[in-house]
Amino acid sequence: MYLAAALTSSFFFTALYLAEVAGYSGYQIALAFVPMTALMTAPRCWPGGAAGQGRIVQEVIHAAYSAFYCGLHAALFVAAALVLAAGVFTLIAARKRRDVRPCRAGCGGA
Repeated sequence: MYLAAALTSSFFFTALYLAEVAGYSGYQIALAFVPMTALMTAPRCWPGGAAGQGRIVQEVIHAAYSAFYCGLHAALFVAAALVLAAGVFTLIAARKRRDVRPCRAGCGGA
């Protein structure tokens, strides 16, 4: 799933670059993508191609997911602590502000 999203974004941003910066037309962009598409799909067409790397790829994906999962939990705990601290600070500041009496004309200076 993530690989498909990465490939889609790479095609999208490469097409934007080719159109806006390099000035390619739609047909030229399509022709520029033919070698990249062929190189991505060719190993799957050969007998035994990309099958031997499945275990390694799955291990890398699992390790990345585990690291992201732990990091995500840590980030959520830190965010919850910061929100709680902000709420306590706001509550304390609001109580102190409620205790202050409004200034009437003539106070606070010359």
